[in-house]
Amino acid sequence: MRLDDVRFRQTWLDFLRHPASQEVRNELGLSFGMRCLTWIVLMIAAPFLIITIRGAREGFRALWSVISFEPFRDNSDSIEHNPDAFQPVIAHGIIIGPDRKHGLALSTMKPSSEYSLDRVALIATQLGKLYSQGSNDPRDAEIYALLRDDNYRPYRRRKIPASHDAGMELLLLDVEIDLAQCRQSLLGTMLFAMALKKGDGGATMQLPWAVAESAVTL
Repeated sequence: MRLDDVRFRQTWLDFLRHPASQEVRNELGLSFGMRCLTWIVLMIAAPFLIITIRGAREGFRALWSVISFEPFRDNSDSIEHNPDAFQPVIAHGIIIGPDRKHGLALSTMKPSSEYSLDRVALIATQLGKLYSQGSNDPRDAEIYALLRDDNYRPYRRRKIPASHDAGMELLLLDVEIDLAQCRQSLLGTMLFAMALKKGDGGATMQLPWAVAESAVTL
């Protein structure tokens, strides 16, 4: 498998400009509706915090946010204003939950020139077997514990231990998925196109496979 990073980035940016991306943009940033909701919550919470001793400082901060309409002025988390804060990636499914809507996937934010998609797929397959079959090898204890902590948590990402990372800075991603928007690799793993907030944490969301299709050679 090969991934053309330049092409993937371009199709991602083109997708963001299309009306069909509205749901993704709402999830990855603060939509107008979410800004309104934030402003209303702050307006309700501020008086209650102010009358308490411990919460007075936070109450006055919340009140200032309401008066200054801060939720409507802060565009730092808006994908429309800062698309470079997000990165499109290819993730490989490790396990799919019984509801068929959530799962655990493996990915990296490194440039594709610095890792092998096939190698990531192979590791994802090995981790899937480790999850289901277990291991008596002490070297597998840390990664096995991470895999078995399998309750879905939105936006959770965890670094793979160095013993299983293969130098690719691999991440375990809790993902919400639509299997109709997945593809199967020749190695048998399910492939997802995802958008991740850059950094150690933040929003994660599946993209339509069409965003990645022209950039991925299976």
